[in-house]
Amino acid sequence: MSMSFTRSAALAGAAALAFMLSACSGDAPEPSPSPTQASPSASPAATEAALPAPGDCLGSFVTNPITGRQDTNVADIVDCTTPNASMVFAVLEVDSALLSDDPSADYVALQTEGSALYDTYQRWRADACQAAELEITGADSLEFNGKSGPEAVPQLYGRFLPDATLTTPEQWAAGHHDVVCSVYWADDRGTPFQMTFDGPLDPAALYTAAFPADVRMCFNFEQWAIVTCDQPHWTEFVAILDADAILGTDVTAQMAPDANGVMNDDDVAVLDDLCRPVIPWATGSDDTDAYRSIGHASATGWGSEGKSLVYCGVSIMASLDYDTVGSLVGIGDGSPELVPVS
Repeated sequence: MSMSFTRSAALAGAAALAFMLSACSGDAPEPSPSPTQASPSASPAATEAALPAPGDCLGSFVTNPITGRQDTNVADIVDCTTPNASMVFAVLEVDSALLSDDPSADYVALQTEGSALYDTYQRWRADACQAAELEITGADSLEFNGKSGPEAVPQLYGRFLPDATLTTPEQWAAGHHDVVCSVYWADDRGTPFQMTFDGPLDPAALYTAAFPADVRMCFNFEQWAIVTCDQPHWTEFVAILDADAILGTDVTAQMAPDANGVMNDDDVAVLDDLCRPVIPWATGSDDTDAYRSIGHASATGWGSEGKSLVYCGVSIMASLDYDTVGSLVGIGDGSPELVPVS
């Protein structure tokens, strides 16, 4: 067994890494207590705040008056060259099937757990925003065993997390019945942080070299730790796949890790191969001999709880002997900076 494959096999069975990766999912910062049943005023005097547009940066989070949770503040539009918390990639009209003739009541019902609309809205907003993100970044063209779209790729991956937030009460009252799809910058534990960019942002360029390595998520094998990609690393995680949706539950049910959380080598190879289509999409390179894919099975309930998420990484083919410095996303025909493995 080669050293490169040994690294992959060890990675697939790592409980510590599984925790690091599984911590980075979801679409909202920590909730705040004491929700109130506020609703937007229908008065003509309601302030019409400017709506964000794709590429806009947002500066903060705000307590949602209905859920009590911290939401992205979609009214806090800031210059991307100043500290910012998130980037908008789409603004979508709420499905008319979810709305009635009473917008004020709808605003509350869509966000109130236990209401007739709540679960339907949650599914709609997640699917709609994920489909928009995949389309904007070109990831909707990826096929895995004939499957594509949000069913196969529930989340793109990096030092950012997806968010789908209704417009503010003021915006909603002004007739903007929209959900704002964004990504907020977050570390490997899901803790939000702020970014500053050199200029305006293009959401379509999120998976190109136009975005800095600071927004990428990499893994250093020797340190056995998640690191930013400007540090030496073995692999760079770029997407999360749903193995059940792609391979079928009859296949993934047979791939459960052992009592120590380790999958056998054959299953590891299947997951590595499953992630192969992400290589040309993420790197922009057609050189099939330069890069290899890594498929890491999340250990948080794989099989027993019906969870089958696979974290897809991209490594250089020469990762037996070298670590990479800098992101491989959008590298194209360029040559990555290499550091010998000690």
